Amino acid sequence: MKSLGMVKGVLDFVFFYKGALHVIDFKVGGDKLSPEQKDHSAKVKQQGGQAYECSTLEDFQKIINNIVL
Repeated sequence: MKSLGMVKGVLDFVFFYKGALHVIDFKVGGDKLSPEQKDHSAKVKQQGGQAYECSTLEDFQKIINNIVL
């Protein structure tokens, strides 16, 4: 996947809204953020962005509503 431009640790969903970067990682079951994903999230936050971990549809809805409302 590296040859396709994939970078280890980048979260699943990346978007900009009103000039702010938001990244979301979707987790299923007992899956947790990897050390690389935690590092990526920290770097996003250091640059003023927001990082989220999402495990349910309700989590996703709350995250998006908090961003756009």
